[in-house]
Amino acid sequence: MHPVETRPITRGSRAAVDALAVHHWGGTRVYDVAGVYETSELPGAIALLDGVFAGAVTWVREPGLLRIVTIASTVEGRGVGRSLLEAAETEARTSGACRLVVSTDNGNLRALGFYQRNGYSLAALHRGAIDRFRRLKPQIPTHDATGIPLRDLIDLEKRIA
Repeated sequence: MHPVETRPITRGSRAAVDALAVHHWGGTRVYDVAGVYETSELPGAIALLDGVFAGAVTWVREPGLLRIVTIASTVEGRGVGRSLLEAAETEARTSGACRLVVSTDNGNLRALGFYQRNGYSLAALHRGAIDRFRRLKPQIPTHDATGIPLRDLIDLEKRIA
């Protein structure tokens, strides 16, 4: 098994990053309590597994922090997600940020576990945020695949030494 390679998003990789956003979020416009982001314009990193595109992370820099806007992989259990988080952490350190923040909805239990296993702590609950986003983007589902009502956004945070 070959290690995951990460590199910055480039013009050549942008189409794959955008296609991943469309697959996971229904488009390249992503809503967050911190703002509305056009992910096709954001910096970030891609992951390659055996030379093949396997995922991407996008971010925005804010004073003192790096906010992960999107993170997704095309394969699971191969270290792609962890490698993408590490790329974001490296960017945070390089840019002088002291913390990283990532958000997920209340029904994304796998993501909540993944972030916590990778050193992130629960930082904030934004009650009703998903309901508010749904008014702007009606295709956001009301429930996840297991029937959990999607209503709230949860921020997780990791401090950078």
